[in-house]
Amino acid sequence: MQKIRDYIAHDDPAAARSVVQRIEQSIDRLRTLPWSGRPGASGTRILVVPGLPYVAIYRVGEDGVEIVAVFHTARNRRM
Repeated sequence: MQKIRDYIAHDDPAAARSVVQRIEQSIDRLRTLPWSGRPGASGTRILVVPGLPYVAIYRVGEDGVEIVAVFHTARNRRM
């Protein structure tokens, strides 16, 4: 998340705070709806952040949700 914040803040610090806050809010919802993302590869799930070109890759385990990665959809990731 820090890399996302830093990249956006280079041009617009206020936008960086807003984007990171929206990503974090989406991830926080996984506490109550851990299966809400679509199935991904290797036992992961993919959460699309509404209104933003970001996705969170995560796993649901006995201890809760583990965030594996958060990245911009323009990046070519296979998970």
